[in-house]
Amino acid sequence: MTELVTPKLDHESHLLLDQPLLRLPYELSRTNFKSAQQSIDLAQKKVNESVQSGTKAAAAAANSSDDPSRASTAAINSLDQAITRLQTLKRKLSTLNNTTVQLQRQSAARVRHLDDMYQIPTLVDVKYEEWSKIRLDRLLVDYLLRLGYTKSARELAQVKNIEHLVDLDAFEAMGKIETSLSSKHQVDPALTWCTENKANLKKMENNNLEYELRLQQHIELCRTGHEQGDYKKLDEARLHASKYFKSHPDQDWKNRASGLLVIPPSTNMDPYHGLYSPSRWNYLSKLFLSTHHDMFSLPKRPLLHMALEAGLSALKTPACHSKHISPSSGYNSTTSPAHSQNNGALSPIYASNIDDIMSTTESANNLNSMTTSVCPICSTELNQLSRHLPFGHHSKSHMEHDPVVLPNGRIYGRERLERMNEKIGTQKGYVKDPVDTTNVYLWSEVKKVFIS
Repeated sequence: MTELVTPKLDHESHLLLDQPLLRLPYELSRTNFKSAQQSIDLAQKKVNESVQSGTKAAAAAANSSDDPSRASTAAINSLDQAITRLQTLKRKLSTLNNTTVQLQRQSAARVRHLDDMYQIPTLVDVKYEEWSKIRLDRLLVDYLLRLGYTKSARELAQVKNIEHLVDLDAFEAMGKIETSLSSKHQVDPALTWCTENKANLKKMENNNLEYELRLQQHIELCRTGHEQGDYKKLDEARLHASKYFKSHPDQDWKNRASGLLVIPPSTNMDPYHGLYSPSRWNYLSKLFLSTHHDMFSLPKRPLLHMALEAGLSALKTPACHSKHISPSSGYNSTTSPAHSQNNGALSPIYASNIDDIMSTTESANNLNSMTTSVCPICSTELNQLSRHLPFGHHSKSHMEHDPVVLPNGRIYGRERLERMNEKIGTQKGYVKDPVDTTNVYLWSEVKKVFIS
């Protein structure tokens, strides 16, 4: 008998995929704290200046021979200015505090979610299945948000009650800026975002998002000036360039920007033809997304793809993506050597433990008879996603003793196949497939397999 080994849950490996779960709330909280600190420092400086100015004005008025009421008026005006600044500061801090409280609640809920995983000892635990379903819902919401399906993502999060585990507001705000660049051809929302995150952007190496946005403003001014013959727009573009481009480290970049002042949009000369091209808006939207993800330490690819690739790599064989494509891939009618079919039946499956298969017999009974390859690598949905992945590395081969092949192409060990059919009460002289018990075959149709 084969000894049953309970697979342990590797918590640290799971945590690698869930790092962004805590990272974004932390980064947003840190940004809010710095914004609050800067607002307090600025307000304190301005209030002190107002008070000192009012004090000096009041003292000067009191020492003069003019109306004494001027001293009290100057003091009152300075105090009014200070109070107005403090009220503005209070409103801003109140907004930041509400956002921070929400982020803290999200972080606490996510820590509890990860702590639940650490309480699960094995992969066969029922709680692990429940926890995995929640994670799958999270990955689906993340995938929808990255593709711009914000409404669907929000509805899914609400139905599954996982709003606190996904970053709906952050991705929605990001999506609006991305849309303003790619579809509406507006740079103002992105420039506002750059201003709000100016301190963080300065710390990033080789970050040129704001320069590229300012360049796009320069391009549009030059475009309007040339097309409409409006020299005022060209003068405005010249002033714009002198204001924003002086600090750029690349002299060639500044020369190209200056060349736009004399070269019209109708030119076919590179690089000016590319600068005037509408496709530059797509470049700006992608640059913004890349900068946003880098700043908040977010993966640039959907987490769902990363999770799928981890499993697909283990299943990939040299026969996958060959010139012979499985029918399930939808590319042509030639079958893959690794997933060939016999008379339209399902491809071979090498079962190392039929006892495990029997534990899922009830689920197997609900499966309809399939007529295409079960290889996920060769499927239409995952074919392109798995194309760049390495082949699975299997250091040991596992083969059932005395293997036999059923008419549908599946291979099992004879001894275990016989024992399984005895358990389910298969009629003598007949054999059922453990995966699909609706198919019954004669034992005389079962062929012995020789491994070469």
